Amino acid sequence: MRYLAALALFAGAFVGVGLAQPPGAQDRVYYIPKKGAAVKDEDAELKVDAAGVKIIVAPGAGKTAPTVTTVTVADIVRTYPVDIKDLARKDAAEPTRLELARDWDKARAEYETIKEKFKASSTDRLRKWLAFRIAYTTTRAADDTPADSGWKDKAEAGLKLLNDYLADYPGGWEAWSATRTAARVSHELGKSEAAARLWAKAARAADVTPDLRVEAAYQEADALVRAGRFSDAAGKASEALSKAAPGAPKERLNLIVLAAKAAGANPLDGVAALEAEVGKTKDAAVRATGYALMGELYLAGKKPREAMWAYLWVEVVYNQDKEEVAKALARLAEVFKQLGDEDRERSYHDRMRRNRALLL
Repeated sequence: MRYLAALALFAGAFVGVGLAQPPGAQDRVYYIPKKGAAVKDEDAELKVDAAGVKIIVAPGAGKTAPTVTTVTVADIVRTYPVDIKDLARKDAAEPTRLELARDWDKARAEYETIKEKFKASSTDRLRKWLAFRIAYTTTRAADDTPADSGWKDKAEAGLKLLNDYLADYPGGWEAWSATRTAARVSHELGKSEAAARLWAKAARAADVTPDLRVEAAYQEADALVRAGRFSDAAGKASEALSKAAPGAPKERLNLIVLAAKAAGANPLDGVAALEAEVGKTKDAAVRATGYALMGELYLAGKKPREAMWAYLWVEVVYNQDKEEVAKALARLAEVFKQLGDEDRERSYHDRMRRNRALLL
């Protein structure tokens, strides 16, 4: 009996070992653990699905279970692999150190060096990481370039790499980051329809949480307004309203519907209705949306000076969201171009550059 009991105990232990899950691919992960928190970084395995991104940290001393934190794809800032054979940790970490110092060109050169080193033995995971970081650092190098020193050409080059990345790798947390950056650059280059297409694709992604799906629909509708496609914008925003949470998400979509529907015969007819609606809320994000939409209606109605004042509300007062500020600054540069004010146009291109430095 003792023999049978011992055998059973041994078998149980053996099965337990057999069923134990080895740790998955390990990355140094930089992420925002909760809204408003500082960026945190630690070694972890990432698992991405429609519920979000699970950051799985192996159990430390005295613990038997891993620590799991769930965030959205929008909360992951950057990663680098720590378990790639023949890639020393310090070499993987070096381009991240350079990125944190905003030395984008040197960071990109480090990624290119790693890419060349693993040219004959690269894994899909390593290729994906390098493709994203090279596209991202190329674009951020353009972000820091003054308008009169080749910004446009560099921005076009970065945008192409981001679009190529999204074509090759449509899933994972990187796709949201690539979309957000590519859409911003598209707006800055006057390509709002391209931004709308990017957000439409993001809204369909399998690993985007419902709240981010609504955010992508809002961004798509907003881009359609900026492209002058008011009817399409109204339809997209109306479609997303039933899925939006109460508060700012729903209110911002409502403003787009209101503005887009009013823009039919005479865009200027919608301004008063927007002003009245904006006056009902104290939410800065909603007010920023409202004033930006007023600016779009004024531009569509050939009133660039009135548009200027609307966008200034976004830049100066309701400026908590730097991505929205980026779009307002791009519009202000365009407004001053239309007004023939070259000095202010140059000034706003410089403000665009300084605002980009505040973005993750």
